[in-house]
Amino acid sequence: MSLFRSIALPLLLASSLAAQTPPTRQVHGDTLVSPADPAASLIVAPAFRYAGGQVIDILKVAGAEQYFFIDAAPDSAIRRFYWIQFEYFYPSNSHSYNYSGIKNQKPLMLGRGVDAPMPVILLGALGGMAAGGILGMFVGATLLALGYQLFMGWVGTNRPAPKSPAEEIPRNVPIL
Repeated sequence: MSLFRSIALPLLLASSLAAQTPPTRQVHGDTLVSPADPAASLIVAPAFRYAGGQVIDILKVAGAEQYFFIDAAPDSAIRRFYWIQFEYFYPSNSHSYNYSGIKNQKPLMLGRGVDAPMPVILLGALGGMAAGGILGMFVGATLLALGYQLFMGWVGTNRPAPKSPAEEIPRNVPIL
């Protein structure tokens, strides 16, 4: 075990760290500075401090830089955090996204099998979550989709025009 700790572990760590490319963005205090793609300076609230970041390789096609800012309680528990991520294709990339086959797609679980527009489902989910938490998210989306279907059914019904009084009397009926 000591051979592993003294030789193999440092080699593994060195090889994984050498594979990472250095980030192109820098953090100065509470400001994340991006020189390009996009050129921006993001300033976080003073309560947050920079906790670290990493560069990720995505299948040798693209990369991502992640930066983490945390607001910690006095006992070091994380109360809130910012996760800022920049993604980019490598210059040697020949892949691209092909959106031509996508037509009116909905998220996998949200609105699946429902004949209602996605904004109706999304508003129901967000409103339900604001009112009732995780369970409210599902209940809100269901109720708003149901309400939408009922409303559209009501609006879309073709009621026959009212008949004139003369047409309401059946013909060929003897009057006694």
